[in-house]
Amino acid sequence: MTGNEFFTSVNKALRRRKKRARAAAAIRATVVWVALAATGEVLSFYAGGPDRVFLCGKTVVVVVVVVVVVVVAVVMVVAVVVVAVVVVVVVVVAVVVVVAVVMVVVVKVVMVEAAVVVEGRRGGPHRGLASPAFLGPRVVPAGPWERGRGVPARLGGL
Repeated sequence: MTGNEFFTSVNKALRRRKKRARAAAAIRATVVWVALAATGEVLSFYAGGPDRVFLCGKTVVVVVVVVVVVVVAVVMVVAVVVVAVVVVVVVVVAVVVVVAVVMVVVVKVVMVEAAVVVEGRRGGPHRGLASPAFLGPRVVPAGPWERGRGVPARLGGL
């Protein structure tokens, strides 16, 4: 081995050592930075050294991005919950109104039909649970020419 080859091999070994040392130092710095970030001490730790300003700025950017993402996520969740509650309330109110209208119509129709059935049979027994007091004025069938239409008692019915 000549002198030139010897020095070349030594230089290669030194370069490899430097690379390994730099890599180890970078890993150590990253571990320290992550540990400090986890404890919230990054800004106070890096504020003193001018060579650490970049890391400090990077930390601020990361913190701002994380805060913005969390705030946006919370706002979206709240918006979805509010919209869901409003939709449920509107649907419930609509169902209650529709049921109330249907019930009123059904009760009116049933009352009129029950009045004709109960009071329409001359001298016959009352049918079902309907009572004349509940049904209002008596309705009796008219003559053959108006069958099924009924005439209130006060207008000449029996």
